[in-house]
Amino acid sequence: AAPRTGLLANRMSDAVDGGWYDDPESFMTEVFALAEMREFARWRRVKNEQRAREKVDKMLAARGIAPESREPFADGEDGKHHRRDPDATAVDVPSGDAEKLIAEETLL
Repeated sequence: AAPRTGLLANRMSDAVDGGWYDDPESFMTEVFALAEMREFARWRRVKNEQRAREKVDKMLAARGIAPESREPFADGEDGKHHRRDPDATAVDVPSGDAEKLIAEETLL
């Protein structure tokens, strides 16, 4: 069998091997608590990306650059249609002007 890894697997190992839980209900309560923590972390990451995207849009607007220059399906400088990496942060911007703007803001 493949080794169990990760927080949930560790908890399961503790529950099974160590006999920490007297009943399945208390074990499942902890399983659901871990799942809720993971879902909250995902929600927080999405909200942080949204805030970062809004901040970039404001910076672009202040410089007179159209927000479309940072859309996920923007055409690249090579004329090809690029999809932004879904794991990339909200400040990954395909436009050269927007990249310069972000670099300037980062240096401030």
